[in-house]
Amino acid sequence: MFGYGARVTLAALPRRDGRAREHLEALGRQARPVTLAGERALPVPGPLGALLPGGGLRRGSVVAVEGALGSGVTSVVLQLAGAATAAGEWVAAVDLEGTLGGGRPARPG
Repeated sequence: MFGYGARVTLAALPRRDGRAREHLEALGRQARPVTLAGERALPVPGPLGALLPGGGLRRGSVVAVEGALGSGVTSVVLQLAGAATAAGEWVAAVDLEGTLGGGRPARPG
């Protein structure tokens, strides 16, 4: 026969007395609305911001900027990074072509 060693009580049910109600009301006064990071926009000033949906970037998003050599891709990337860091955000850049580093101008071609 299977059974519990101790008697199981229903003490885990929420209390519905005045003290419990006061506690919940106090917690409700301390609560703040939550805005998820992905719902907040990071404004990008200037003409570049006018080209972006909503005038900026979604916080926590990944942005790929592509273009031919000499088309201004590096300038766009630096403007986006500047807007993010000016707002106190972090930026990470993955440069598969090696154009952001100092070694690119030294290589022929």
